[in-house]
Amino acid sequence: MKKVQDTQPVRPLSLRIRDARSEICASITQSAQKHNISYSILELIICDVLHQVQDGTKAEVEQAQLTYNQQVAELQKIQNKEE
Repeated sequence: MKKVQDTQPVRPLSLRIRDARSEICASITQSAQKHNISYSILELIICDVLHQVQDGTKAEVEQAQLTYNQQVAELQKIQNKEE
C-alpha cells in the first residue's frame, strides 16, 4: 500500500488547459513579433493551424469511439458467455 506522502496530487484539467493556452498565446505573439508578421497574416496562419487541429480532433474522436465500441462488444461477449 502506498503512503500518502508517496502520492502526487493530480493537476486539474482546467489548470492544465489554462497553462497551455497561456503558453500557446505567448508563443504565437513571440513568433509574430520575431518575424514581423501583421495581424492579417497572423490570422491566416492561425486559421490554417486551427484546421489542422480540427482534423486531429476529428481523428482522435473517431479513434476513441472505435476503441469504446470494441470494449463494449468485448464486454457483451463476456456477459453472454456467463449467461
